[in-house]
Amino acid sequence: MVRLDSSSSRSIEGVEAIPIATVLPHLGSLLSFFVALLDDSNFKIVLSTLECLKLLFAKMGRMQLALHMADVLPPLIEVQLSSFVHGT
Repeated sequence: MVRLDSSSSRSIEGVEAIPIATVLPHLGSLLSFFVALLDDSNFKIVLSTLECLKLLFAKMGRMQLALHMADVLPPLIEVQLSSFVHGT
């Protein structure tokens, strides 16, 4: 669940409490889902997805991130290029 906390920064409730070992067997599917959301026309969906990816990457560590970077990096670059071209 995405919520606005009192300091006006975005946070994802409960993510910190999820053990990474629970997520690892499903990481490929989860990342595929997030990558699909990066192509959404709703900017709020894209921003929330980027926040989720940021938290997930921080939680899973370098080794797991490196294993999936080839799947995630091109769509992230596309989002960045799109926002640059469209000025958002």
